[in-house]
Amino acid sequence: LALSAEQRTMTSTVPSASTTVSADTNNGGECGQAEASTTDLQDECESLRDRCASMEERNARLLDELALLRSRCDVDLPHWSRELSLLADSLQELASPLSNVPLGEKLQVAVDGIRSA
Repeated sequence: LALSAEQRTMTSTVPSASTTVSADTNNGGECGQAEASTTDLQDECESLRDRCASMEERNARLLDELALLRSRCDVDLPHWSRELSLLADSLQELASPLSNVPLGEKLQVAVDGIRSA
């Protein structure tokens, strides 16, 4: 049986069964990679959700702590302002007899600075 040149060309371009199998294996590999990639993305998404939830919890805790500190500040600020004023009065009394010497003048500047603050 002799094949014509055209028939020989046609048979050489037809893929063999082994080529088809390897192509299917490659497609399966790509599909497996896509599934693995999807799983990785789902894992990352779940991880980000967990991280977001923990950050929201931390944010709520920090806001509560901030509110507590602000309320303490509202209570403590007038107290320490009054204490500072009393100490400035005491320093004024101690500095008044020394007003004619350089130390007394410096103490008076300090008292004026405290009262202006």
